[in-house]
Amino acid sequence: PVFYLPDQEIPLIDLTLLTRAGSVDVENSKWGLSSVLNEAWVTGGTARLSPPEFAMILDESAIRMSITVEEESSTIKLSVLREDWNKALSLLEEILTRPGFDPNIVRVAKEQLITALRRQSGDARTVSVREGKVWHFKGHPYGRDPLDAIKTIPQIQGEDLSQSLNTYFASNNVVACIAGDIEKEDAIKSLGHLFRSLGK
Repeated sequence: PVFYLPDQEIPLIDLTLLTRAGSVDVENSKWGLSSVLNEAWVTGGTARLSPPEFAMILDESAIRMSITVEEESSTIKLSVLREDWNKALSLLEEILTRPGFDPNIVRVAKEQLITALRRQSGDARTVSVREGKVWHFKGHPYGRDPLDAIKTIPQIQGEDLSQSLNTYFASNNVVACIAGDIEKEDAIKSLGHLFRSLGK
């Protein structure tokens, strides 16, 4: 499904890809994978472009790209000037279908996440909320202890991240929302090509 909203006041196009899949779908042995994906997807480059090369291309064309994996949903956002729409969509397709997940970027992301989890013990409010949720949702994915990820995050590799990305953003599981300075026919044509590049 595609939701379309024209807006020609500013030569800007915003695209959101939404899917009903999130951290609750991650198996216990990969707990924390969603957080690593959030941190390492865009910064990890692609199979063709190194992290610095990919970042430079985004910066030169003022392309904003991000991913947010929450508990039950995942969102990818793309914002770009109209003149660079095709370029940005091509880069999005590339990083969705051939992500790089540079090992050094993934390693740093994992280290930072583990450090942040260990520091939670110093915040009484965070501890109380965490323990309350663990108790209240015991036996449900909502009730998994975030601190358990300290043990599982080190085992997560780029292959795990790529597999989850393919699962989350399969073409039959994605809703697209596009708004901005683009004709409806052009939007549908562009997104049709993107969807065909994704797995089912």
